[in-house]
Amino acid sequence: MSRGSKTYVGLDIGSTGVRAAKVSGVDDDGFAVIERFALIPLRGDAVTGGKIRNQAMTAQAVKKALKSVGAGSGSVVVGLSAPEQGVSRIALPAAVKASERVAALRTMQVQVSATVPTAEAALSTNFVREENTADGRRVAALVVAAATSTEIESIMRVCSLAGVEPRAIDLSGVGTLRALIRDLSNSRDAATIVDIGATTTTIITREGLHVRGVRSFTGGGLDLTRAIAGAARESLEDAEKRKYSMKLSVRAQQLSSGYGSIGDDDETSRAIGETGIERAFSTAADLLVDQIAQTVESDQASASTRYIALCGGTALSRGLKERLQRRLALEVRIGHPWARLERSKHNIEYFHNGREDPRLMLLLSTAAGLALWRDAP
Repeated sequence: MSRGSKTYVGLDIGSTGVRAAKVSGVDDDGFAVIERFALIPLRGDAVTGGKIRNQAMTAQAVKKALKSVGAGSGSVVVGLSAPEQGVSRIALPAAVKASERVAALRTMQVQVSATVPTAEAALSTNFVREENTADGRRVAALVVAAATSTEIESIMRVCSLAGVEPRAIDLSGVGTLRALIRDLSNSRDAATIVDIGATTTTIITREGLHVRGVRSFTGGGLDLTRAIAGAARESLEDAEKRKYSMKLSVRAQQLSSGYGSIGDDDETSRAIGETGIERAFSTAADLLVDQIAQTVESDQASASTRYIALCGGTALSRGLKERLQRRLALEVRIGHPWARLERSKHNIEYFHNGREDPRLMLLLSTAAGLALWRDAP
């Protein structure tokens, strides 16, 4: 196994809970090795739409998660998933020094994200390569990330309450990209990743190993769970379990005319009731699919996308992949994180027939990718 010079812990703060993954290194096949992980549930109003609403409650969950994985001081990389963020490919004159790039972007009033005014943004630049323009100028191609300063401050406050000083704050979408992509450094292969969280969905477009764009919107898997819970008149916990046992048809379900011929009134009621649950699930799924499709189609960076990779627990809802594929007329795959669990007494119960639980690995994708962050050279 090839291990990095430092072990990092990725911290993914989501609407349903806090996920932490301690990555001990990368094996010879390029898979990140998750040594320890923690899934700490959060009350529904602590984090919504990617925004931390209750800092004290979130900090308690963060503290518990980091203690569980044995996070060391200065080893934690925290993800930011608020919708007010963005990533753009921007070129600056090659003569501009790395230490001067952010100041140059502000001076030029470059708009990185439509949702984050540059004057109010925290900016970060990542060098891609030097290129020649059509008129012969030498420029540095950069990936520039923007997020609101208030969201950064909120995360820092949570970390302070949890008694941890983060090594870095990274965009959650970039962490997801790291977990799902291994490609040649000079590749121009273009693809789009759709990370369906509980209350936030993030669309990441990439070219080779580099991000081209990150966009988020409010809405996700919890909308499907709530639709089922309302139709079935059951708890969210029971509805979540039911969601993974149901299957969406490629087309919307229609109420069968044959129900009128069933003689037993109780059987008729059960049949109609089950169809109502399926319809509620189908309608919520269609709304989510439309939101995803509209975001993908409106993003110029996705124009050359060859396929869509889905991740997040809801990605495993049966039939959702097929509905999105039909809506976009593009190949849609379930993403497979380049990560594996270390076989140890802490993790053994998460192996089934010799393989890791696929839903767990999708849930840990972003945390594992955040843990693959490294200091800039």
